[in-house]
Amino acid sequence: MNTTMTSRGSTKAIRLLELLEHLAVEPCTATELARRFRVGKRTIQRDLQELEHHGYRLEKRGRRYAVQPTSTALNPVEALAVHSATRLLVHHTRINERHYRSAL
Repeated sequence: MNTTMTSRGSTKAIRLLELLEHLAVEPCTATELARRFRVGKRTIQRDLQELEHHGYRLEKRGRRYAVQPTSTALNPVEALAVHSATRLLVHHTRINERHYRSAL
């Protein structure tokens, strides 16, 4: 295995993770990110494209990039589906536990 490629790949992976962490806290321009990570502006632009390709939601505010927070809350349809499924489960398993019933 080529040590240079492994080292370069791990450096990039670390940079991508740190880039995500930084953008989650503070929106930055590509120039600011390039300066912070000591790489070229074009490298940062490619990194941002790669993050988007892998499903990370980046938001551009003017010239600044930010990571969009991922929502863990259920939308109303999902909440109704979970509630209905839970009621069916309790009904069909004949659980008569008051904690289950009060939760519903």
